[in-house]
Amino acid sequence: MNRVLILGGNGYIGGSLTSSLMASGYHVTVVSRSSTTNIECHRYIQLDLAKNDACKSLIVDEVDTVIDLVSYIPPNTENVSVSDIKRSLESYENLLKHINDKHYLFFSSGGTVYGNSSMPLSESAPLKPLSPYGIQKCMQEELIQKIMSKAVILRVTNPYGGSQKVKHGVGFVGHLLYCYEKGAPLTLSVPQCTSRDYIYISDLVHAVRCLIESKIKAFDVYNISTGVSSSLENLIDAVHDRKKLKIITDLSNFQSDFYISKNVLINRKIEDALGIKLSNKVEKYILTKSSQVDLEHHALPDK
Repeated sequence: MNRVLILGGNGYIGGSLTSSLMASGYHVTVVSRSSTTNIECHRYIQLDLAKNDACKSLIVDEVDTVIDLVSYIPPNTENVSVSDIKRSLESYENLLKHINDKHYLFFSSGGTVYGNSSMPLSESAPLKPLSPYGIQKCMQEELIQKIMSKAVILRVTNPYGGSQKVKHGVGFVGHLLYCYEKGAPLTLSVPQCTSRDYIYISDLVHAVRCLIESKIKAFDVYNISTGVSSSLENLIDAVHDRKKLKIITDLSNFQSDFYISKNVLINRKIEDALGIKLSNKVEKYILTKSSQVDLEHHALPDK
């Protein structure tokens, strides 16, 4: 039985990974700073890995693979200096040294580490992060290359679908569908031309499972993406009845210094390594889900 330790596993991606691995017979331990969880796993450990030497509480001797989803700085963080980021990663360096000989899968950020580019980007493209979150991920990658011998860095694009929480706008696709279902206005804080590479959560989970089961144990870097970008305008136009959706554009808090207008990642390396296909299906997904919403509404009896 493959024994997997998921760090920061109490969120959207961690929950999706845990459910899939548990269903396939893996022994899964989840670590999170949260005191409560709805995730079903073999063992749940409450631990704040941002605290120095917290990693010493982790027993990793009987673990085969470590999946790291921890974020030391939230994605929307602003006004954080490089020195502050370095201090926040002191505990992370201790963690890497603690799990040095383990098969280690690190979730980086394909949407932030490369910066702006009008062209599709491969893993060899220079890293040009704009936001504190992207800078943090690049610093973590540097530490991994110095310390870890069996690390695989995953530069993941924007996941959607499954159990994603959508009410508060975490994940554009989910929030778009939430607004469509509830008849709520969709507020945009960036231009509609903003383009991203979106990957279905089940495809992401499948790729990670293939990596766990593969013979790829030496250091490497992979984009986990579809290789195709969709603009916010494309996603909005994909709903079943565009006239039902009210759009409010509010750029009053628009952060131009951190803004990435387009991001699409070449996925040929991961597809060739694992023999899988990661395709763009986000607009079809939106159409299907919004059509289901309309069918359900039509089926409701008149009041």
